[in-house]
Amino acid sequence: MLSGHLVHFNIIWILFGFVSLIVVWVFKSLMSAKEFEVDEDLPNFFETISLGQADMIVNEEAHCKGNYGVLVNDPDTVTILDNT
Repeated sequence: MLSGHLVHFNIIWILFGFVSLIVVWVFKSLMSAKEFEVDEDLPNFFETISLGQADMIVNEEAHCKGNYGVLVNDPDTVTILDNT
């Protein structure tokens, strides 16, 4: 016995689903982590920075902490640079 209902596939919904799958696949491939090279022969930071740059970092830290209450750099790093 026929119910009189037709199974109706709308091509718009099929295309929408197909395009959605392609968009998800493209974004996943673009956002995936890529391997990168790391230079392991870098010199020590505290030996390569000049005194002027060290003073600038210390002054920037004092300014940001005093005016905005924000710590920009690691406090241990700032202490070491301030003592040099």
